Amino acid sequence: MHSSKTILVTGGAGYIGTHTVVALQKAGYTVIILDNLVYGHRDLVEGVLKTELLVGDIGDRPFLDQVFTSRKIDAVMHFA
Repeated sequence: MHSSKTILVTGGAGYIGTHTVVALQKAGYTVIILDNLVYGHRDLVEGVLKTELLVGDIGDRPFLDQVFTSRKIDAVMHFA
């Protein structure tokens, strides 16, 4: 189990991202999804994945600064 490790998945509410999130959760990781929801699906994240969803854009530097200073993130997987 990797319960102490937190992975931020950008684009995690899209097709590839959601499948990756499921695999990471099964492996015991804590997952945070960052997605602007242009192609992602909020209902899938909230209903099936049941993980934290941060709605924002990876190009928004102040938003990213806030994300990384307010959470302990061990790794990032980029699908956005």
